[in-house]
Amino acid sequence: MSYILVIDDEPLICWLVEEALRESGYRVKTAPDWQKGLSLAREEAPALVLVDLKLPGKSGVAVLDELARLAPGVPGVLITGEPGEVSVPQAAFVLRKPFDLSDLRRLVQEMVPLSGKP
Repeated sequence: MSYILVIDDEPLICWLVEEALRESGYRVKTAPDWQKGLSLAREEAPALVLVDLKLPGKSGVAVLDELARLAPGVPGVLITGEPGEVSVPQAAFVLRKPFDLSDLRRLVQEMVPLSGKP
């Protein structure tokens, strides 16, 4: 089973997303920074990437660009707490903080349906 990659410098966000998705049957890997996230993607291509818009040292948009080269076709979800309209062609979806975990689960299930039992 492929995994969901979460890249966010907020430990609580990583933990919440990981717990919510694992409870739903997904395998999840988290990265506290863009370097670790890209390293994990190089080791094994994820099925989906959720990445924070504002990461120290590199924007989430730039991370999605690099991930597209490393793992073509892997969809990306941009997570942001920024107010206003955020349009990012590299992202399949923009998820606004704070988000409801049931909305997160529904979004991930639509993008990466579970097949069989975990």
